[in-house]
Amino acid sequence: MRSSDYTGVDVCTKAPEEVMSAAKREMSEKAASADSKGKRTADAAAVGGEEGEERAKDMKQSKLPGTSNKPLLRIQADNAISDYFDATATPHSAVDNVYFRTMLEIVQAAGPG
Repeated sequence: MRSSDYTGVDVCTKAPEEVMSAAKREMSEKAASADSKGKRTADAAAVGGEEGEERAKDMKQSKLPGTSNKPLLRIQADNAISDYFDATATPHSAVDNVYFRTMLEIVQAAGPG
């Protein structure tokens, strides 16, 4: 939490210094943790890209419903979108949003490059 979250709340002057220091430290740690949640590192993204083709091949060979008849590139695309949602902590239900579908249609029409 940030100090701006406590509008109208003043510092207690009766609290011992070590209590105030511990509280400030805890709030800083929570803020840093919240800022880093859902972010992938560059290394994790590189590994994800390298493993993407292997993962898609494994899925195609598996008996997962709807994967055996999909082209390998389509499975990789589905996996990349899913990985993006997971890495950014975006709910998968966002695909039901009309703006998401419109965005994909426009990107698909634009083609590569």
